[in-house]
Amino acid sequence: LAAAYEGFQVNTVGRVDGGPGIYTPAKAMSCEPGDDVNYGSEFYGDHEWGGSLDEFRFLHTPEAIYHHYRGLYLSIYPDNLVIEYFGNKADATPFQKQAVAEARVLRAYNYFLLACYWGTPPFVDHLLDASVIPVKSDDPNSPEGSPKSQKEYFQWVGDQCMMAVDDLSERASTGDKEGAYRVTKGFALAMAGKAYMFAEDFGKAKECLKRVIDSGKYALVDGKDFMDQFHIQGDGSPEKVFEVNFRYNAAAGEWSDGSGYGWNVHSTWMEPNSMQIRSDKFVKQCLNVYTGSVTGWGSIGVPEWYGEAFALNDNGHGKPRGEKGEYQSDRFRATLMHIDDMVYGESGIEAIDNYYKSMPAKHADRVKSNKIGIKAGRKGHYGQSFWIPIKHVIRAGDAEEPDGGTWSTGHRLNNIIIMRYAEVLLNYAECCCRTNDNATAKTYVNMIQQRAGSKTISDNVDLETVKKEKAWEMWFEDS
Repeated sequence: LAAAYEGFQVNTVGRVDGGPGIYTPAKAMSCEPGDDVNYGSEFYGDHEWGGSLDEFRFLHTPEAIYHHYRGLYLSIYPDNLVIEYFGNKADATPFQKQAVAEARVLRAYNYFLLACYWGTPPFVDHLLDASVIPVKSDDPNSPEGSPKSQKEYFQWVGDQCMMAVDDLSERASTGDKEGAYRVTKGFALAMAGKAYMFAEDFGKAKECLKRVIDSGKYALVDGKDFMDQFHIQGDGSPEKVFEVNFRYNAAAGEWSDGSGYGWNVHSTWMEPNSMQIRSDKFVKQCLNVYTGSVTGWGSIGVPEWYGEAFALNDNGHGKPRGEKGEYQSDRFRATLMHIDDMVYGESGIEAIDNYYKSMPAKHADRVKSNKIGIKAGRKGHYGQSFWIPIKHVIRAGDAEEPDGGTWSTGHRLNNIIIMRYAEVLLNYAECCCRTNDNATAKTYVNMIQQRAGSKTISDNVDLETVKKEKAWEMWFEDS
């Protein structure tokens, strides 16, 4: 079972065994092609890893796509080992049954991603002889029992998760951190609900998701703690349904523990650098007091329309920046920041704002100062956008060694989120809308809006409302 979790961490959400040393393809695949993300970097052609995905300009074997596809099957292999060797034992112990159930759900998650991206990928639910060459599952030569369509793939994923539920452990309470670090009944049900939703079996999806809600094992954190969910302080919070737990082991070494898996391989190494803005292009490198010593590549641009629409929804205005004291929701403040607020020290992040204490008090006077602002040079160096993506920017604590040192290259030690409770609520609301139960959907959408501190609290909820709320709540989260 340890090999199954190892494979999941390294190959599903991590660096990919034997793949590039610094890039992790999972987030690039799920987020970069979105309309709410723009390719950005120091110059065009820099960070092609994500840029080619964002602009849909790649050949048949682009790096991120190739390595993610390969990594998902590398992750499936140890799952199949556990299931094949212990799944049919008549005298299996409770622990062995639980191990099989956990491996089954991890495998189902991998196939969910494969079906999302490749429709009907090769179906490999057992160990294969070396002579076997897998084919797409809708190929006439695919094995008996293979899903034949993408929708059947999603149905299979949901069924596999439900098959596992009875043998899984359950999170003890909202305060049980360990219960967020492994596959539990809650995650299996949440994943089953998501898969059935994608299969358009909305009634069954609602049943699964409602069981997670009714369990009482998960809860939305307070709005003031929203930002912490994406940093080390939020690991194992009441909102985490499942996340990959990062455990630092100095004895393993940075890159290798003797078998090729050092602690650095288990992190999303270098991913934070692509999300970080190029603060070295600022006259005063304000972000470094928040991040430690990490400077970024400015690879994630935020379209102007998205920043303005988000500001209008959550804050009640779409202005680039507001006067001191103007309303901002907890969610917006934790997700985006206008460039003016960053470079003039009016960000709402205490460490950054304190850094500007020696500057003129008034915004108008700060604008005139030659000690502040963007350095002369190529436009857009800071991230190709007026809006700065602050949500996943690494901060002090995320990248600190246990001995107190700080890495400068973006080693991220906080956990990798797979599912959080907000997504469960929004998926349930979507299924309610799709089954003409908009009144119930409103209850759960309002829960998300109220926790966000949004100025928009919907009186009526339809499918379009849910879609928009997902766009604000789940931005750049692999969901």
